[in-house]
Amino acid sequence: MSLDLSLIIPVYNERDNLEKLLAELQSALQPTGWTHEIILVDDASTDGSTELLKTLQNRYPALRLLRLMRHSGQTPALAAGFDAARGEVIVTMDADLQNDPRDIPLLVNTLQSGYDVVSGWRKDRKDSWLRCFISRMANRILRRATEVDLHDFGCSLKAYRRSVLQGIVPYGEMHRILPAYLAALGSRISEKEVRHRPRLSGKSKYGFGRTLKVPFDILAVSFLLRYSRTPMRALGGLGLLGLTGAALITLYVTVRALFWGGIWVSPLLFVSTILALFGLQCIALGMFAEMLLWMQATDPKNRTYSAEELKHASN
Repeated sequence: MSLDLSLIIPVYNERDNLEKLLAELQSALQPTGWTHEIILVDDASTDGSTELLKTLQNRYPALRLLRLMRHSGQTPALAAGFDAARGEVIVTMDADLQNDPRDIPLLVNTLQSGYDVVSGWRKDRKDSWLRCFISRMANRILRRATEVDLHDFGCSLKAYRRSVLQGIVPYGEMHRILPAYLAALGSRISEKEVRHRPRLSGKSKYGFGRTLKVPFDILAVSFLLRYSRTPMRALGGLGLLGLTGAALITLYVTVRALFWGGIWVSPLLFVSTILALFGLQCIALGMFAEMLLWMQATDPKNRTYSAEELKHASN
């Protein structure tokens, strides 16, 4: 049965926030009249979140609970929710109560005015100054790298038309760049300012280690959006540069030895050999990447998670 809205929320050790979260969601969604489901994807929590959610299913009929078999991260949790969703519109958000459920109708109504993706913008963000600073810098670089004019790629509160997510298999940290990826496929993207609240309970999942990964996320985004469908163009181009450099150095050493009295055994020949090997390896990797891409294209439902749906607990 198709529904108007599917709300997908990854959960990892958020026991203290879950009851209030569901109460706020019910308060925000009931006045809309939309048929909806709330899919909470438990990412193998260890703080009792799973047991609490199973009891809350009796209080909230719209609640569906998925549990990942092992702790996998936010992107696989969202992927599980996308596969299970039955709504024509899919909204994602965090379970830590920093996203405000009252902003959901704003995003959905904007989506219905002619967009495929609407992303939230936490303009007045309630996090530490360091985290906000790093986020601003990362978002600025991402805007340039992706050519998608979003101020806040990291905001979890987003709305999607279900149709644009068909065939998408999120992996790694793709949830942050999903709007940019969809924009590269032709989707219409919009952004709306949303409220942001300080975390009152639970522990943030974003520490210093996550900050260190930001530069690698940016590199991954740049590469994926430009070359994810044609990896041979990137790797083959590097390979061609290496082989060209090797050929030019070898030609120089040969001409110098034949006409200018230079020696044949030269450190330049070592450099030429290294460049030639680098070029051949890049071309070989490009061919291997193309083969993997072909295999993925012929089996688009390779999943990065294993999940089971937990049924309503008996009274």
